[in-house]
Amino acid sequence: MTTRHFHSRLISLLVAWIATFLFVECATAQPVSGKIPIVESETDQRVFDVRCKLSVTGKTFVTATGNTSKDLDLKVDATFRFRERRLSGAGRDYLAFRSLRYYDDALASINVDGHKTVTQISEPSRFLVAQLLREGVDLYSPNTHISQSELDLLKMPGDPLAVLPMLPKMDVALNDEWRCDSWTVQSLLRTEAVIKENLTCKLIRLTESQATVSFSGFTEGATRGAKTRVGVKGQFVFDRLSKHVMRIELTQTEKSSISAVAPGSEVTASMTVDRVVAPTIGVLTDQAAGQIPLNPKPAQLLLSYRTPWNSSFLHGRNWHVFHQTNRVAVLRLVDGGNMIAQCNISPVEKVAPGKHTLPAQFQADIRSSLGDRFKQFGKAEELTTEDGRYVLRVETEGISSIDEKSPMTWLYYLCAAPDGRQISFVFSVRTTLARDLADRDKAIVHSFQFSRPQAARKPEN
Repeated sequence: MTTRHFHSRLISLLVAWIATFLFVECATAQPVSGKIPIVESETDQRVFDVRCKLSVTGKTFVTATGNTSKDLDLKVDATFRFRERRLSGAGRDYLAFRSLRYYDDALASINVDGHKTVTQISEPSRFLVAQLLREGVDLYSPNTHISQSELDLLKMPGDPLAVLPMLPKMDVALNDEWRCDSWTVQSLLRTEAVIKENLTCKLIRLTESQATVSFSGFTEGATRGAKTRVGVKGQFVFDRLSKHVMRIELTQTEKSSISAVAPGSEVTASMTVDRVVAPTIGVLTDQAAGQIPLNPKPAQLLLSYRTPWNSSFLHGRNWHVFHQTNRVAVLRLVDGGNMIAQCNISPVEKVAPGKHTLPAQFQADIRSSLGDRFKQFGKAEELTTEDGRYVLRVETEGISSIDEKSPMTWLYYLCAAPDGRQISFVFSVRTTLARDLADRDKAIVHSFQFSRPQAARKPEN
């Protein structure tokens, strides 16, 4: 065969291959008539590789001097990549949607009024269980305690576990519409208390290989005690051959007021999610999935907080970090949309090893710090700990600095390490709400851990 004939033959083969490819593409792209199922099985044990890209722009509102608000420009760019496999459901409706995940990457760049910060998931927190709740996808680690900042990072719009309940419960045809359950809307848009809601889906494109569904909706209600309105519009593509949601695109708008634990906002978020069957399962083995109980233990849901001076403690998910500096950390407890208490944590002057501030001096410091607000001391007691810490708890009664007719209760704690390091906790609560605080103050203090002191460096020769 001459070179000329060889080239001619090669061109003919290429033309034939391209023609065949185009024929197949055109054939699969042809519209399909009749009703078809769009279902992703709850028992599907395949591992999916999920890649997400998030962009948020808008403004955040914070309280300024004189009880006025200040507008700050906000821009967030985030990327997520995780592998995921379904777990058996823990119940009906939203409780039926659970998964096991391993995050290869979760990173967000946050720019507030020109001040840029970067947050990302830590190595111990990459292996997580995701559970769909009425308020949205919740996550916890079966092996460690994740932090509030990590949890906030991973609460992304368009989470695929919250999109799956949008699939129709019966066969549908092109241009068919269906309305989603109220809990589906609430969980997709992460609204804690809903006054109004609506979410409608429509099958807008159908071929032999794919089904494209558009959706739009909104919720009006409250989240973290703030009045909130969230709207969403987008579409997802269902792979009919592989029987899974393969792509999600959405735009979400949110407007919320300033609350006791969070700034207000008026933002637009754009999210894309690509989801393919993973070539390898990694750590998401049958054995790993089989070790996850239907319901987590309460202790597994606790969050970890590390103070700016390198100590740490655990707290419930109703506590939110409100403020933090090098000298103080402030958490606020919100329950049922209402602020219950505030907790201030700060270091105290170090004393000699084996010593601590005397109770009489600690109480004198309390009386001095409260000034005219102080009325009387209540019960004072020393608490026992398993790690050798000294803990003194002092109940104190007084009046609010804002309303003299409003009685206040302060629970002061002094914690001292055997090496002389000290820290104080101050829990502030309106006396009428003290019962709602219950023993959540003691739980935080008992979980507190001083960081290990650094070993002294040997002098260089």
